[in-house]
Amino acid sequence: MLIKILFRFILIKAILQTFLSIPRYDNEIQNLYDFSFKEAISNNPYLLVEFYDPECSYCQEFAPKYQKISEILHNKQLNVVIGKIDATLEKEIAKSEKISGYPTIKLFDKGSPTVYKGDRSVSDIVNWLEQKVNKNEK
Repeated sequence: MLIKILFRFILIKAILQTFLSIPRYDNEIQNLYDFSFKEAISNNPYLLVEFYDPECSYCQEFAPKYQKISEILHNKQLNVVIGKIDATLEKEIAKSEKISGYPTIKLFDKGSPTVYKGDRSVSDIVNWLEQKVNKNEK
């Protein structure tokens, strides 16, 4: 009996770990978690990540803009993967990335992070990304 319970526990744990590590898409925006975040950084030359708190009013206000940024980058075929991390769930990532406010936008350029410090308008963020990517692609 104990062996059956232990086996079920191990099986459920393995399934949950697999499920939580798979990036899920939200119209081109990947929900990133511990394992998938590390994988996304190493597998993509450019990764844009929004660190957010779902209860944060600024994050809620920024969400449709971030979706629009994703759509524009997709239409422009800019080689940037878009992700987001719920920093209230992924506290270790938020701590290691020194996230102190929300939303925080970071571009990982071949693994090297740069915090976006400009205006949170769609056009400003898209222009910033185009400058970063085009500068490095030349």
